[in-house]
Amino acid sequence: MITQSKREQQKKPESPEILELLTYVEENPGDIDKQLLLGNAYLEANKDEEAADIFEKAVNADPSNLKAYKMLAFALKRAYTQGYDLRISIDHNFLTDAVFRVLNVLDSAMVRAPDDMELHLMRAQVGMKMFFLPGRREQAMEDLRMIIQSNSSEMMKSAARYELGRAYQKEGTTNWLDVVSRYPNTSAADSVFSDLQVIVPRVDMSQYKRPCVIIEFIMAFRDELPPQTAVWVETAEGNFLKTIYVSGFTGYARAPGRLPQWQASSDFFDVDAVTAASIDMGHHTYVWDLRNALGEKVKAGDYLMKVEATFWPSMQYQNVSAELSLGKKEDRVVVKEGDVIPYLEVTYLP
Repeated sequence: MITQSKREQQKKPESPEILELLTYVEENPGDIDKQLLLGNAYLEANKDEEAADIFEKAVNADPSNLKAYKMLAFALKRAYTQGYDLRISIDHNFLTDAVFRVLNVLDSAMVRAPDDMELHLMRAQVGMKMFFLPGRREQAMEDLRMIIQSNSSEMMKSAARYELGRAYQKEGTTNWLDVVSRYPNTSAADSVFSDLQVIVPRVDMSQYKRPCVIIEFIMAFRDELPPQTAVWVETAEGNFLKTIYVSGFTGYARAPGRLPQWQASSDFFDVDAVTAASIDMGHHTYVWDLRNALGEKVKAGDYLMKVEATFWPSMQYQNVSAELSLGKKEDRVVVKEGDVIPYLEVTYLP
């Protein structure tokens, strides 16, 4: 992801090295080596998009230059495919299109150098992001097997074996998704959820500043992609108070239907401050400081702590809530229901 601080850094004046290379390249557009040096200087300055533009010019000027292809793929990957940011709010397909753009660059390079194992590894690593597409899944795994069977270095082979292990894990996940999606009321589906369950560790309450509410839950399911998840607070009457956390795609894209209960409650009111990277299977803990979305302290009374998760492509879904009393006494509520979020524990510390 290109963070806000990184974008601010990109606005700074160019370094003397970049300015010198820019002047030279403008006067000598045919010098591909200097173009690559300029692109690399941009990379070192964390100006990935500018680097990609330079490497793309180098590829167009010399389509046989494999180094230019590799550097272009690297720059595009670093600039556009590292995670969600506000660009997803303009184009919901931004990240997917960016990954395909990198793959197209690598496909073009491999037409020219089909035996280059570094290209095979790069394409497999990027292709893993599109693992849910059968064609890319098979291609990524074949790329990795070719590396393992080649005379590549031990370092490259070890990287390929690691990626192939991840690919097999994803294939296993796909099969389990088929079980719970196509045969939901079978002992096999029950076994999937049972095998995915996570033991809940105890939380050290002393590390949190009181008064506060500790929200703990287990995500006991894994899909091809991490789920879209929201954690938020409502009044006992169902009025929205504050979002504690929401996953990157939903928060940045503000896409309807991803988390219908949270969206209907919050109307995306406070997403900018709480949107973060997507969480996956495991035990998760969040803390509510007893303030609403405007930063105002709430009064004593009953409140609803809610957690919602939607998975893709299986479309497994669960929304779970617990009502907690805020007053002078400590309160704790545990909810055990469903398969996706089978455990929710909320604790009020006065």
